[in-house]
Amino acid sequence: MRAQDHPVAETQDFLLAALELAKDAVVIADSDLRISHFNAAAELIWEIDRAEVLGCHVSRLGMADLQQQDVAKPASGQANGGEANQKSACEITIQRKDGSRIRAALSLSRVETGGQSRTIAIVRDITTEAELREKLALLTLIADGTNRAVVVTDRRLKTLYTNAAFTRMFGYSLEEAQGRQANALLVGRHTNRRALARLRRQVDEEGGGEAEILSYDKNGDEIWIQANLKAFRNARGHLKYVCAILTDITETKQLRSLQQLIMNTLADEIPITDIADRLCRRVEEIAPDVVSLAAPHRRQRADSSAWRSEPSRRLFKGTGWRRDWA
Repeated sequence: MRAQDHPVAETQDFLLAALELAKDAVVIADSDLRISHFNAAAELIWEIDRAEVLGCHVSRLGMADLQQQDVAKPASGQANGGEANQKSACEITIQRKDGSRIRAALSLSRVETGGQSRTIAIVRDITTEAELREKLALLTLIADGTNRAVVVTDRRLKTLYTNAAFTRMFGYSLEEAQGRQANALLVGRHTNRRALARLRRQVDEEGGGEAEILSYDKNGDEIWIQANLKAFRNARGHLKYVCAILTDITETKQLRSLQQLIMNTLADEIPITDIADRLCRRVEEIAPDVVSLAAPHRRQRADSSAWRSEPSRRLFKGTGWRRDWA
């Protein structure tokens, strides 16, 4: 059986029937950009009957600038010979008959064969996708504006997303963190594994949980964090994502440590001078800048301007006593 035994018209009818069944809108225009084919999917996207647009200029569909789309024209040799097919893709806004607007992906091809030129536009409604992109862009903008680190992982705790605060807090860029286990990024020698296991059970069984965790940054420095985890599940209830909001509580933990030291030494009836000495050593360990600030004033009384500085007030808030540097 030879190809010429089948009429060309039959082949064309078959192709048009196939285009009619396509899920994407297909619009075919001639060399004058007048619509020669408008399939069922196109009727749904534009919400208009094909009888109203066949034979009309593509501007009837809001695509007046179709000719200016970035699609190269076939070379003259191709135009006079066989076939040429040039393509491009972009996004457009379609205004429907009722005035509503949708966002669509446009794939444009120009074909020239047998001395005839055709423009084929394949259009897909991406309004939902575009809205989702805008929401994600807004959420990213908000997440990057907070001083709390945000980490999103898959169900196996592989990192999918981190915000700018995570980079500032732990030193890992998004590119460095993506694909790596969150535990591998943040857990170190003295991290409480039991607390981590307990937190994971809370996520699995209760959908989320909180814990104070000793973590480590990229340089190996310790950072105390308040971890707030939330589980996200699919329609079947299976765990899909875990979102963690991490707050740096290192300073809070240091203040608690100082307050506990004071309470313990007072309870043991240790002389006040020994308490002050221990306290100074502890402050020097965790906040050397405070000791440096206070050093020139060690002979002044506790109500001196140095002692009333904001770092000092925070360090000794609630201790119920005042110290004489002498």
